[in-house]
Amino acid sequence: MSIKSHKQLLEVYRQEFETLHAQILKNGVQTLSRPNNQSLFEHLAKTVISQQLSSKAAASIWRRIENFAKDQERNIHEIFTEEHVVGLRSCGLSKYKSRAIIELNAKMNTG
Repeated sequence: MSIKSHKQLLEVYRQEFETLHAQILKNGVQTLSRPNNQSLFEHLAKTVISQQLSSKAAASIWRRIENFAKDQERNIHEIFTEEHVVGLRSCGLSKYKSRAIIELNAKMNTG
């Protein structure tokens, strides 16, 4: 997060969401790092997948997703679509996480 983004969040949440405002202020500017060999989309998708799961479970689901993509002769971006939701679910991805990552993919592709 840039300093400018941090300031904007503080301003937006100052009046209506005092608790959130206080937490953003307390936490300060945050950074998001990702491996150089990973696209931003892949990094965000893996982050969503790992929420509320053990590292081992998240890694297992991600491996199944990578294998599913290979089986479909697609890259990771191409399988996170409505067309592949059943396959994603069969990899162990929850309905809500599937939807969230599909929507993220669509938004990143449309700008």
